[in-house]
Amino acid sequence: AGFRIDGQAYELTIGIGTGTFYRMIRE
Repeated sequence: AGFRIDGQAYELTIGIGTGTFYRMIRE
């Protein structure tokens, strides 16, 4: 962890695939 994102977005990131969703929203 070293990025600043929404609390909900972070929940989704670790909830869906720990990084997979984060990559999608970051693209």
